Amino acid sequence: MRQLFHIVFLTVLAFAAHLSATSQVSITEANGWLESAYVKFNRYNGAKTYNVYVKGGQYSSYTKIDGYLVRNYGSYGRADIVGLKAATNYAIKVVPVDNNGNEITSAAAERTGLTVKNYSRVGFAHLNFSGVGAYNNDGTLKSGAEVIYLTADNAKTVTANLSTGTFTGIQAILKAYESGNVTTPLAVRILGCINAGDVDYFGSSAEGLQIKGKSGYMQMNITIEGIGDDATIKGFGFLLRNGKSVEFRNFAVLRCMDDGISLDTQNSNVWIHNLDMFYGKAGSGDHTKGDGSIDVKDDSKYISISYCRFWDTGKSDLLGMKSETGPNYISYDHNWFDHSDSRHPRVRTMSVHVWNNFFDNCAKYGVGATYGSSVFVENNYFKKTKKPMMSSKQGTDALGEGTFSGENGGMIKSYGNYFDRSISNFSYYTQNNPASTGYDAYETTSRSAQVPSSEVTRQGGTAYNNFDTNSSLMYSYTPDAASNVPSVVTGFYGAGRLNHGDISHSFSDNTGNESTDSQVDSSLANKIDNYTSKFVGFFGDPSDTGGGGENGGENGGENGGENGGENGGEVSTEGTITCWFAKSGDPSNRFFTVSGNGSDSKGVVTVDGVTYNTCLKIETSTTIQFSTTQKMQMTLYFGPEETASIKINGNKITGSGNTYTEIIEAGSYTLTKDKSVNLFYIKLEPIQGGNTNPDPDPQPQYEPYTLTVTTAGVATLYLGFDAVIPDADFLLVTAVTQVDGTKAYFKQIKGGIIPANTGVMIFANPGEYSFQPSDVQPTEEVNSLLHGVLTQTSVSDLRALEDGAYIFVLSRGIEEYTGFKKAESTVKYIPANRAYLPVSQSVEVKTIYVSFWRQETTDIDDIKILKHENSVNTNNQIIYDLTGRRITNPGKGIYIINGQKFLFK
Repeated sequence: MRQLFHIVFLTVLAFAAHLSATSQVSITEANGWLESAYVKFNRYNGAKTYNVYVKGGQYSSYTKIDGYLVRNYGSYGRADIVGLKAATNYAIKVVPVDNNGNEITSAAAERTGLTVKNYSRVGFAHLNFSGVGAYNNDGTLKSGAEVIYLTADNAKTVTANLSTGTFTGIQAILKAYESGNVTTPLAVRILGCINAGDVDYFGSSAEGLQIKGKSGYMQMNITIEGIGDDATIKGFGFLLRNGKSVEFRNFAVLRCMDDGISLDTQNSNVWIHNLDMFYGKAGSGDHTKGDGSIDVKDDSKYISISYCRFWDTGKSDLLGMKSETGPNYISYDHNWFDHSDSRHPRVRTMSVHVWNNFFDNCAKYGVGATYGSSVFVENNYFKKTKKPMMSSKQGTDALGEGTFSGENGGMIKSYGNYFDRSISNFSYYTQNNPASTGYDAYETTSRSAQVPSSEVTRQGGTAYNNFDTNSSLMYSYTPDAASNVPSVVTGFYGAGRLNHGDISHSFSDNTGNESTDSQVDSSLANKIDNYTSKFVGFFGDPSDTGGGGENGGENGGENGGENGGENGGEVSTEGTITCWFAKSGDPSNRFFTVSGNGSDSKGVVTVDGVTYNTCLKIETSTTIQFSTTQKMQMTLYFGPEETASIKINGNKITGSGNTYTEIIEAGSYTLTKDKSVNLFYIKLEPIQGGNTNPDPDPQPQYEPYTLTVTTAGVATLYLGFDAVIPDADFLLVTAVTQVDGTKAYFKQIKGGIIPANTGVMIFANPGEYSFQPSDVQPTEEVNSLLHGVLTQTSVSDLRALEDGAYIFVLSRGIEEYTGFKKAESTVKYIPANRAYLPVSQSVEVKTIYVSFWRQETTDIDDIKILKHENSVNTNNQIIYDLTGRRITNPGKGIYIINGQKFLFK
């Protein structure tokens, strides 16, 4: 494989400093996605290779995955598992293997609770057809499917065992299907980046790799799929002819020769989804960004193009020529037209359903209809797109600078779309508000409403064919509201590759000037022209590591899951999501959208045994954005000597030490600067039952906390979870409810539970007390003036967090007053899980004493009147007078004993 294993060996030496020195493999990221899951891990010192196992879904026990799915990225390893059924119980285990081929089981690590969802199999490609490509509708491989792994090193030498023999080289393998007698389903899995020069030869001189059937609509059952978030082809595309049941998914196309994906001549039931389409080969005139990204023509029918992202493409999608005999039904849903120019799509002759797409700053126009086509444009979101829809030679197209087409018009039905009309030169006309030249689209008041046959195009007299209201022609679907489209399409399960791929770029918004808005983005062009894969190779010899999971779906799912993913498109976040930052500030996980600068000179932070020395600088211009649809625990890790501080959706938060943890509900979040700190790591962990309507019970993740009360009989406490007050002979839990001069007044907590993140004082006999996480939420409202820390924190940091307030700490001891004293030079830190009292700088006191005197704030049980102190056993009891002083020999007066008031007369 062209010295692949020599490269791996040299890489091992070059990155020796990055190998994990811990006693266990360190998993840095794991997640479930669409019919797949992945894991990233730091390389383990002493491991030659790794065995990776999956359990859950169709696998009742741990099953080893193919060695080709376990890859070397230099400083870390990665494994992706594909062909998975939708399930919520997946687990992945990574086991290092030594030079002798023995598993180091003691160093194995696993991640559990990963959720895998179905791809959304909705659209014309799936109408009355089950299992487009090499997979069943439930996500598993079809029986007898051949799987080949395609890399830059083996594209000329890879072999496939098909029903008619063994074939070598990727184009030769695909050409075998031209004979018409190959019946083997084929999954071609792309690893890393494959350039044009890596391929054995091209079947199409115009496009690149050709997939062709012997005659029209020949069933092939082929899937071309990318593995992971960095699968890429560069310098070529695909041409499909005479094919049926072909799928393209989860890879990027850079600088294709002509079209990225071209469906030319009698194709059906083709599914193109989750692709990243970039600039094609640069040409002159209107080809500066290349030609088409995805074109469908010449009697290709029952095609679905969904969840693809078009990165500033020029001529994005052409549907139809002039020779189609029809009917040719095409569906377009949940695509992200990200600053692309035109043809979203441009339609001739065909019947096309365009729904739930995000038209994000499209420079020239959105949907164009010509030459007798019928297009239903439904529930799309048009952002800064000045010409959302046009029919040839009428309405907007017939005004101003000229037409986008000189052909006869096509009819557009429009319903439920959102238009951002703030863009300059915005133009959209309906039959209810036409221009002098007519209208762009016929706007209906419901999805099911038909366009009257009397409504025809000005050029050509074409009427809308109302295909979308014919139940025998249409598929079942449930559209998202237009207002939700941007979050769905840009979310974790949205358009483009897994984690939005490995290329990051930000565009400027349109101004409404077509000539400037449509210019090539030189920064993006430079990125894709200089793009190289970070994929190094495999660990050891991947062909030796076996893999028992590939045939897991052989007999299952052919008839199951017919409607799997019918309501797909829901934004969701599954499993633990983690993110660290490169020196440039780029996030490791595309789940997060980040704007800001990075650094590698702000110290180091260790999270879960892994050390990070690069961070994101939290500055005025820094923003971090993400969305989640379930309740999660978010933990932010800042610089080693810093106090956690940031704004979450504009609200300032502060943490204990350099970490901050908060339970967040489903929603969208933006993190911005509160003060200048450095963020090293973000962790989002799902809460058990934390869905849209969760059972509010996050406590199982916490361990009990043991508090030691010394002979002083008093301590402070601050816990990050709702805690059950222990059952003891004497244990009084109080909250500070008022400070008046030198007095602090307390209220007893009687509900049996101390609320999370509440500072309290504990009065108790000396000993150890275990505070258990509560199974129920507290019902008593406690508003304590005591604050607290979960990790040891310096007093100086706390003063900054409390806006300069003085920090008072517990002062305790026998035969002296109990209260709080100002922390001065002798007190530098507040210990973990302890409380403190912040007091405004304007209050010039050094000591604040406990007082039980005010019944309305103290809330201690009614006074018991006794004739003499001997009327109650005071031996070994904790006794206070009403000034908060600890005493041993009470005389006449009122005292607090075991949390009750006694009056000795």
